[in-house]
This record gives sequence, structure tokens and C-alpha cells, in this order.
Amino acid sequence: MDVSKMNVDDAQILKLRDAPEYMDQVVQQNHDEWRDLLGLDRTEMAALFNADHPDNSLPVTLIVLLYGQYIGCGSLRDGPLGKRKFPGAYHNDLPWVSDVWVHPDARGQSLARRIITALEEEARTCGYDRLYISTTIPKNALYDRMGYTQVSTSKLNGTPLRSLRKRL
Repeated sequence: MDVSKMNVDDAQILKLRDAPEYMDQVVQQNHDEWRDLLGLDRTEMAALFNADHPDNSLPVTLIVLLYGQYIGCGSLRDGPLGKRKFPGAYHNDLPWVSDVWVHPDARGQSLARRIITALEEEARTCGYDRLYISTTIPKNALYDRMGYTQVSTSKLNGTPLRSLRKRL
């Protein structure tokens, strides 16, 4: 898929629970992206994307579709994906933006910003007034530009981890 030649302004952001036919792609992509760092097998990863929960409750996974092709995702959770295996790496405040991913061919076109903005709106709808994000990137310009500030540091499986917060 060559997304770079497509108009990403046409991309749709949907709740995964409203498009369950994309569940396997979302689970596989997240497993491929995070398995080495988090040590989760595919079954454990699939359990984190359970879409059977009431409206306005966690978790909420959003997917990005462009002409019916899955090109991105992000979730609003009670903790990042790594919290299940490495609870000491994260503080217990919530909710968290987690597993934000954009297809490599679509990066640099503001899709991650759109995903995070949509997750911020979901957090407000669920009644939260702040949101947390963790990153292994020492300085993440997108998060900084979006108003997130560092609140803690730790290690995730030996990798430096920064946790950031934004008041909504």
C-alpha cells in the first residue's frame, strides 16, 4: 500500500468496536510493534483490545481507515500496554493514551495528532480532565507541541521511559 500518494485528509477515525472486522489487523500490528519491548504474546495482546465494554468507559481504541485500509490506531486505557507486564514503570493515574501508531507511508501528515486529539475528546466524554502518555523517545516534539509535560521517568524493561500529562 502506498499511502504517500493518497489524500490522508480523507482518512476516517472510527472506534474499533464499530469496525470489528479490523480487530485482527490491529492486534497483529500492535503485537509486531510492541512484542520485543513488552514481552506480550499475540494472545495477551488480543486480550488488551477487547471491545466489549459500555459506552464512555475504558478502553477505547480508535482506528484510522483510508479508503478502507487500516493505516493507524491509538487507544485510551487505564494504563499503557506495558503496564500489564511492567506495572512499576507507570504511575496509577488515568486515563492513558496508548499504542498510537501510523503506517510508515502515512507518517508526517498529522495523523498521529488527529488520533491523539480524538483520544483527548474521548477522555473528556468519559469525564476525565487530564490525560497521560508515556514514551521511550527522549524528546517527543509532537507531545510537547500538543501541551504534554513530563511528570515522571522510569525504566521499561531496561529502556528509559518518560510519562507526560496534559490537562484537558
